[in-house]
Amino acid sequence: MTSLSPRDIADLKREIFSSLHCALPGLVVSFDPETQTAAIQPALKRTRGTGKGTEQVELPVIRDVPVFFPGSRDSAITWPVSEGDECLLIFADTDIDSWFDSGDAEEPVSTRQHSLPDAFAFIGFRSRLNALETFPESASFFGSSGGGSGPHDHDDRYYTESEIDTMLAGKSDTGHTHNYAAASHTHDDRYFTESEVTTKLAGKSDTGHKHAAGDITSGVLTVARGGTGSSGITWTQTISEVAVAASGCTINSATYCVWGKLAQIHLRVTKSAAASGVVDLCTIVAGKRPYYLAPAQWGWNNGALIKANGLVQIYATLNANTTVDIYAFYLVGN
Repeated sequence: MTSLSPRDIADLKREIFSSLHCALPGLVVSFDPETQTAAIQPALKRTRGTGKGTEQVELPVIRDVPVFFPGSRDSAITWPVSEGDECLLIFADTDIDSWFDSGDAEEPVSTRQHSLPDAFAFIGFRSRLNALETFPESASFFGSSGGGSGPHDHDDRYYTESEIDTMLAGKSDTGHTHNYAAASHTHDDRYFTESEVTTKLAGKSDTGHKHAAGDITSGVLTVARGGTGSSGITWTQTISEVAVAASGCTINSATYCVWGKLAQIHLRVTKSAAASGVVDLCTIVAGKRPYYLAPAQWGWNNGALIKANGLVQIYATLNANTTVDIYAFYLVGN
């Protein structure tokens, strides 16, 4: 068996130790808040090789590194993790893959020891360059460092402890009571007594009360309520709005009157030439066609007749330029 020289032993130790990892500073490359794992770039190079063949090499980015947040199974303290945050990497004695996937005590799936893939990250270790500018020596602090600015003061959206104590000093407990002696006093004539109010209410009706038709003695009643909608009961429209004269006839006047739901049309028609038998006088326009025509006023037994199309006829013997008055009645609305 060939014996090893002291130099050979030293090179062998260096080779063995160069593949073992215990703790290293690192820089966050990316962070996954869903799995709370990060990609970490080791911040120091490692020596590789032996003898004159040694060199400093940059270690690769380590993926899926569990990040430490203090807490328990159901609670935790967390903070934002950003690219460039400094951390401390420590490396497990064995392969952590089986534990990381199941959370239980498991057999390692490989023979790795102190290997780069088996790292844990502790965010918050700071290099001298990134040390807090202000550090509270006599109080605990938790919050945003403001990029190295240390503890911060709340703005005017918040009250200090002393301000709250001052405000509470002027308040009473919820549910407190007061005891007052009843003072006898008299209201002046700006107020009504109970009996005066009762007397005044006795002469009033309840809101929403209704009146019988016989109670209405004045005012204007709308058509929807069975009235005319006007203070008068008669108005005259233009002749063309009421009726159109038949051939050889002239409508001298046309009056249209309404009483509640009852309407009357009064037509005065002149026949220019003498006629005998059935004589066409005029046509009442649609929308104003009556249900009933009164007899012509000149005294014949023969009355007037209205057809479905609104044509008004009489059966009579007329002299030239005879004027006939026709009265028609019908209901307005439903």
